[in-house]
Parts: sequence; C-alpha cells; structure tokens
Amino acid sequence: KEAKAKLSDHVLNWGHLDSKQDYYKALSDADIVISTSNHEFFGVAMLEAVHFGCHPLVPNRLVYPEIYGFSPHVKKCFMYNTDNQLRKMLENIYKHPHSVRYLNAKELLRPGRFSWETLKHQYLDVLSPQAKDKCLADFKQYGEVR
Repeated sequence: KEAKAKLSDHVLNWGHLDSKQDYYKALSDADIVISTSNHEFFGVAMLEAVHFGCHPLVPNRLVYPEIYGFSPHVKKCFMYNTDNQLRKMLENIYKHPHSVRYLNAKELLRPGRFSWETLKHQYLDVLSPQAKDKCLADFKQYGEVR
C-alpha cells in the first residue's frame, strides 16, 4: 500500500490484469522489472518479463543467482544485495536509460532456454507414459500444458 501511494503517478499496472494478452502487452511496454521476493520457486514471471524486453533487477538470493549470476559482469548488471544497492541501480538507470537499452537482457540471459519448446523432451523423458500422453494431448489441443 505504501509503494502504491508513493508511486501511483509512475506505475501503470498494479496487480492482476484481465487477460494474458494484457499481461504480455504490459511487459512489452515496460523497461524494467524488479523482484523483491523473499520466496520464489523458479522466477517464471521475471523470465517472462525478460523475454518481452524488460531489464531485470533481482535479489542475490533464492533462484536468481542460478539464472542471473552466471558471470561477474552479468551479475553486476542485474543483481543487488541490499535495498541501497537496488536504489543505486535504479538511480543509475534513471540517469542513463541508454545503458539498459544497450545491455540487451534478453540476449544475455536467453530466457528461451527455459521454454517448453527447448525443454519438452527432457520433461517428457521423466514423465510416466500416462502423464506424457496427457501432456502432449493438452499441448496439441490448447497450445500449452494444463
């Protein structure tokens, strides 16, 4: 509530959007995505945002070091340890927005490496025959696994 009160003039979307298309449009229109998570299984929403062109700022904890910290240079661009570091990163982006545009997070992080198309054979190899058949049928019918 405090963030919403202070930042309402600067943030376009808060909370749930009505459709997947609205969500993808919001990501496409955004420049930066920030995680302040204290609990995260994999960080799918952050990877989706990177896929749509957002520059991620993530805490140096949870699953994020595995995805965003694979080199010292990349880690320095995307990860923070303290609230003060996050603030400084945001100030730097605000003062030098071209730095975010120049540093192509999607190209560096390759979020597609976690996509269904990339990993489906690995997932299918570990599923039981019944689960494998259902998974493939769902994908054929809906274009996604349900």
